Amino acid sequence: MEDRHLGRRQFMRRSVAGVALAGSSGAALGADSGARPRRAGKREGTVRTEADVLVVGGGTAGTIAAIQAARAGAKTALVERGTQLGGTTTTGGVSFPGLFDAWGKQIIAGIGWELVKRAVELDNGTLPDFSQVPARHWQNQVHINQFVYALLAEEACVEAGVTVAALSFSDAAVSKITKAKGQCISIEQLLSQNPKGSRTRILR
Repeated sequence: MEDRHLGRRQFMRRSVAGVALAGSSGAALGADSGARPRRAGKREGTVRTEADVLVVGGGTAGTIAAIQAARAGAKTALVERGTQLGGTTTTGGVSFPGLFDAWGKQIIAGIGWELVKRAVELDNGTLPDFSQVPARHWQNQVHINQFVYALLAEEACVEAGVTVAALSFSDAAVSKITKAKGQCISIEQLLSQNPKGSRTRILR
């Protein structure tokens, strides 16, 4: 595992550094008075992807469904309109998922718990003691760093072999989805720039 993939902490450091560099580069470009803004909706090419399973929406449920499908051997594509995976947990700011326990024991696990647990570990957080029944059920919610969670969700998708297309539902981006005679789904995506300057981002 170590030979094929970056260590978790190394992955996080490089990801955060990359985001900071991208932000500073964007600010520099915006400050250049000689730079010409691109016209919204300009066609830049088409990407064609074939998949056995197409998941529309990269919220927590969609992300986990895509990871599970890919781990089970299906060629999987995940299409997300936003900039990151995780939905309400990340972009929505509700970064305290739960509940995973009842009656003094954990009753929910799976890929969702796998991501939550890794996010807490990487952020040096603390998991609730599920053997203790709290006075209020919300006291056993798990508090996570939503930015770490989003990166881990993306990493898990890539490791599982999911093709992720982010920023794919802007007004300027057009997706054409057809079903072939067999069970394979064909996805044709027009890559274009939306009014805010973002482009469709493909992860493989």
